[in-house]
Amino acid sequence: MHRWATQLDVTRHVPTLAPSFERVEVIDLPASALQRGPLVVRGPGGLLIEGLDMDSLVELVRRLS
Repeated sequence: MHRWATQLDVTRHVPTLAPSFERVEVIDLPASALQRGPLVVRGPGGLLIEGLDMDSLVELVRRLS
């Protein structure tokens, strides 16, 4: 967490560019039904969040944007 927080602090001092989207990859989603969890989020600096459901993931993205 410390390295991840440090990376966030460093990027705040960099002149901001236009927002960009990062590539995401859906792995092993069953074709028959929409899966609502558990999901895994991998972030910068080795950040790993496991066990999220779809509602929690939406809330995480909302708070980080």
